[in-house]
Amino acid sequence: MSVLLGVAHGSRDEASQEVVRSLLQGAADLRPGLRTEAAYVDNASPSIRAALQGLADEGVDDVVVL
Repeated sequence: MSVLLGVAHGSRDEASQEVVRSLLQGAADLRPGLRTEAAYVDNASPSIRAALQGLADEGVDDVVVL
């Protein structure tokens, strides 16, 4: 299974994370079946490390980081 992991800087402002989720949803809408997840460098969760570990724990073997 392929996953598009959208990485953003992160912010304490929840609206910033909503923008990231919205962009990833737009990508998923253009490609039915595409799973998208978000990860953040700082100030928001999950971290990049946590997101990748979670995906690995699920058995995901193909991650595209954007």
